Amino acid sequence: MTAHPKIDFQTGETFAFRYGPVPPFLTYFRLDSNGNKQPDVPIFSMVNPSFIHDFAISKKYAIFVDIQIGMNPMEMIFGGGSPVGSNPAKVSRIGVIPRYATDETEMRWFDVPGFNVIHAINAWDEEDAVVILAPNILSVEHTLERMELVHALVEKVRIDLKTGIVTRNPIPARNLDFGVINPEYVGKKNRFIYAAIGDPMPKISEG
Repeated sequence: MTAHPKIDFQTGETFAFRYGPVPPFLTYFRLDSNGNKQPDVPIFSMVNPSFIHDFAISKKYAIFVDIQIGMNPMEMIFGGGSPVGSNPAKVSRIGVIPRYATDETEMRWFDVPGFNVIHAINAWDEEDAVVILAPNILSVEHTLERMELVHALVEKVRIDLKTGIVTRNPIPARNLDFGVINPEYVGKKNRFIYAAIGDPMPKISEG
C-alpha cells in the first residue's frame, strides 16, 4: 500500500492504492468514514509495472502518474540487477479516474512527456478540468543513484477533460520536494505549500 493515503476531512473517507510487479500493476481503493474498506478497483490499463509512490485526489477524481521509473520483475525474481530502473524512452502519462469508480472503465490517460512525480502535493477540480500540483523530478535517470544531481521543479498541470489538452506551468524554480499542505485543503485549491529545499538532495533545508 502507498505510504501516502489521502484523507478527505470533509467526508472522513480515506483513498489509497497499491502497486506491484505483477498484474494488476495498480489497484485503487478507498475506506469509508467508518474505516470499512470498499472493493478494489484494479487498473489493467497500466500495462507495465510503474514506480507509483504517491497520487492525488480532487473532489471528483483520483489522479495517478505513470512515470519513467519502473520495476523489473525478472530482476526481482532472479536477482543480478536493480529491481527498479528508469526508461528514458517511455512517455510519462497521467491517469484520471472518478473518485468513486467501481471499475476502470472511466479511467483516462493523458501523455505528459517528462513528468516524473515521486511525491504529489494536491489536486483540485476546475469546471471541466482537473489540476495536479507536484514536484517534477528532472533528469530522472539520476533519481536512483546520484541524488545530489536531482532537481525537483514544482509544476501545476491542468488537464482539460473535454478537449484532452494538457497545460503545464512551473511554479518556483527552486529545488523543492516533500511538499505538504493544510490537510483541510486536500482535494481543494490551496494557496500555501510547505516544502523542503534540496541543498542538494538528499540533504534538505526548510522552505
